[in-house]
Amino acid sequence: MGITNTLRLIATAAELFNETQAGPYATWIEAIVRNVEQIVWIPGVFIPIVVMPFFFPDGKLLSSFWRIPVAIALANLLWMGVAITLHPWPWPYMGVYETRVPNGIPGSAAGIEAVTQVLNSLMLPLVILIPAALFFRYRRVDEIGKRQMKWPFAATLVIFVYGMVTSSVPQVAL
Repeated sequence: MGITNTLRLIATAAELFNETQAGPYATWIEAIVRNVEQIVWIPGVFIPIVVMPFFFPDGKLLSSFWRIPVAIALANLLWMGVAITLHPWPWPYMGVYETRVPNGIPGSAAGIEAVTQVLNSLMLPLVILIPAALFFRYRRVDEIGKRQMKWPFAATLVIFVYGMVTSSVPQVAL
């Protein structure tokens, strides 16, 4: 998380510097920097929230079944980076409302958005599987493991409740 946030800060600084020192390649530099800004936060946020609960606290999956949700989560995370790079900007769905940057492949928006929607729908079961994995793990570990799991379980519960509230009531901005 620290590395990805550092990269995002460096990209933001490069973008600000590029705006004040505009040169012949300013538009392309901004395209690259904006793309880095939009991509580097993904692993730093989603791996701890979506992938790590399946492996916590001993670094092993409960069974081979759990490879499927992990594979879906990792495929979605990888696709997010590819989609952000290839989708023509602006792309309001990803929070990029306006830009001067020539980025992406013209005409690819519909295909990229369709794949994104399919992968996002495959992620919906993870909303239930992540807490379930933590619950099953909690039941199997020893007393020390149970103490280790209280914080991730509480964090997952908070994220779950936050997600449910913000998705069902769009006016609430917590």
